[in-house]
Amino acid sequence: MRNPRIFAALIAALVVASAADARAQAQDAAQQKCLNAMTGALTAVAKAQQKEVALCLKAAATGDLPVGQTAEQCLTADAKGKVAKATAKTVATVAKSCGTAPSFGFAGAVAVNGAGVDESLDLEQAIFGTDLDAAVILQATDKAGAGCQAQIATVTQQLLQIELAMYRACKKAGLKDGSVTSTAGLDACLDPILFDPKDKIAKTLAKISKILATKCEGVTLSAAFPGACGGDPSPVLCLGRRATCETCQMVVAADDLDRDCDIFDDGSPNSSCGLTCIDNDEDGYGPGCAAGPDCDDTLASVHPGADEICNGDDDDCDGTPDDSPVDAGLACDAPPAPPMGATSACSAGTTACNAGVLFCDGAVYPSQPLDGCNVDSNCDGFLSSQPDFDGDVANCGGCGTNCYAGSVHASFTCETGSCTFTGCQSGWYDTDGNNTCEYPCTFISAQEACNGLDDNCNGQIDENLVPPPTSEICGTSPLASGAECTTAVTRTCVNGAWQCAFPAGVCSPSCGAATDTCAGGPGDTGLDNDCNGFVDDDPGCQSCASIPESCNSCDDDCDGFADDGAPAQVPCGLASPPNCVGVRTCAPPQPAPFPGACVPSGGYGACSWSPIAESCDGVDNDCDTIVDDGVPSSSCEPSGTPPGRNYGPTSQCRLGQTTCSNATTLCQGYVGPSAEVCDGIDNDCDGAVDEAASGVGQTCGISTGPCSPGLTACVNGAIVCTGGVGPQPEICDGIDNDCDGTSDDFAFCPSGSCLAGTCQ
Repeated sequence: MRNPRIFAALIAALVVASAADARAQAQDAAQQKCLNAMTGALTAVAKAQQKEVALCLKAAATGDLPVGQTAEQCLTADAKGKVAKATAKTVATVAKSCGTAPSFGFAGAVAVNGAGVDESLDLEQAIFGTDLDAAVILQATDKAGAGCQAQIATVTQQLLQIELAMYRACKKAGLKDGSVTSTAGLDACLDPILFDPKDKIAKTLAKISKILATKCEGVTLSAAFPGACGGDPSPVLCLGRRATCETCQMVVAADDLDRDCDIFDDGSPNSSCGLTCIDNDEDGYGPGCAAGPDCDDTLASVHPGADEICNGDDDDCDGTPDDSPVDAGLACDAPPAPPMGATSACSAGTTACNAGVLFCDGAVYPSQPLDGCNVDSNCDGFLSSQPDFDGDVANCGGCGTNCYAGSVHASFTCETGSCTFTGCQSGWYDTDGNNTCEYPCTFISAQEACNGLDDNCNGQIDENLVPPPTSEICGTSPLASGAECTTAVTRTCVNGAWQCAFPAGVCSPSCGAATDTCAGGPGDTGLDNDCNGFVDDDPGCQSCASIPESCNSCDDDCDGFADDGAPAQVPCGLASPPNCVGVRTCAPPQPAPFPGACVPSGGYGACSWSPIAESCDGVDNDCDTIVDDGVPSSSCEPSGTPPGRNYGPTSQCRLGQTTCSNATTLCQGYVGPSAEVCDGIDNDCDGAVDEAASGVGQTCGISTGPCSPGLTACVNGAIVCTGGVGPQPEICDGIDNDCDGTSDDFAFCPSGSCLAGTCQ
């Protein structure tokens, strides 16, 4: 039932509107430009929303909707932002073209954008009902049904664009020739939709009929299109009427008209297309509006169901301003995110509402102007004045990693983020292996001496000693060479001084006070008892037993000369090769201090052989008894390799390395050439890359006109198709631009229809 009071208000509003029309004047050129631009903007917004509807329907049918999103949600999600872009352009158009507002037919950007979006969605609801999620036919289960839905939805939306174009053409012509001078004149520009002077509507309806008869064969139409026309016996006419109704309502809302759109729905003023809505603030609410009445028709942001915000107004018309505003309890003054791995000294607060004023509660703001180490202290989203983690010893590899921690007298460097110990300060040493340099010491020598001191500053005293010769510390003569005077003497460092322990009968009580035990006498041991370098040299021990002389530094034949009459040379080295054969030569005879005595030097000298570097020839050149060992390796090419072969970084070829086997030098590991292929490598090793590669010069591409084939070529190591003519995006020109065998398929036209190479 109609509310009598609302109906009376509607009649009064229409009377006022008619009076305003009577006073309206023709628009000047600037005002005409504004009005025409607004209709163009309306068309663009409607088209953007219609494309969004088509994309959502396809995604729902193929199961490609984003996770968690329904088909209904998709319609207003504007995933690619095209609807937002079109509505923003409407706002820009008003700013640019509507400096002087027209005296009629101008409702503003908000009304135009709302009409373009809402009526496009209302048409979709008229086709599929209020639950798009339940109406969508899945392509995986019914490909024909899904295709039927998609095509009918597309063509029905095209019908709305065709009717918008009729109104737009009438409006532009009437403003220009002066026949449209009021709202009533614009109302009359909806009449061409009723008369269809060029049969464009009839042709589109015929197209819908053909789709229903061919593409929708076997599809239950009431299930596929459960909206307003689901049970209509004439679904084609029903869809046409619904599209015309939405076109009328779109224009009425966008251009602030007074036309009752019922006549465009079923030919009768029976409210089937909605009552005339009085909506002064263009928020969709008001007397006679489908959304219901408004508690404040001067503010578009205030109406039932609106989001309450902190502004002192009762935005949602529930009688209480600022109750549970949506802009309270939100994060506010959030600092920029610090760089990865860093922390921020700031944190966001929460919006709160007080007496209609929104403020940020609990936010933490910058504490200082300069950043700390890995801390964004000034909360600008960047780190400044940061230490060099690669080279700063106080922050080596990370904040606070100080190389000197726990070390007092050590020196460090920071290299590529790691602490490197470089030594201790002068007079300090690291003995615990922890790089702390905790040990004070005066360095004397790397070799420890027996002196009760830590000569090498390693924390130990008199360790790892190398005993001096016995003649230096034990009182023996430098001439004494017998074991009893050298190796058999135990030398021990005790309290920083050497102590020597001799074998029994030697240097007792001391070397200077000892006497030799004569050969043949009681207790004779054949030792140099006094370690003076001579055996039995004491008086009374001057007898000698003659034996044949040998080259041993002694007077074997008791003639007073050592090594006289001994063989002058003896062989040494190896039997072969010749350079490894040598001799040792005996030293010249020397007088002995007494018959049978030995001299400090003499005997045979070094071997006279001549070892040379080993070569791969089956001979032991270096005289180490191993043939062909350690022959050096070098780069090589196999015998017969052509000269000038490329071994550079882009070449496939690689030099081998020589090895010796059975006295023969072999070249192993060599990589040779192969046929050239298109891979960015010099396969045939001639210095050129990819020349005459296989697969080049072959026919490629599409030969269906207007496309023409090209030839393959090698480009940057890959076979590509060059030359010829490739496919282009399809346009409405009667030509198969994308070379798929069909002309003008998927061609874009502002009207949405391409016939015989011309946008209709």
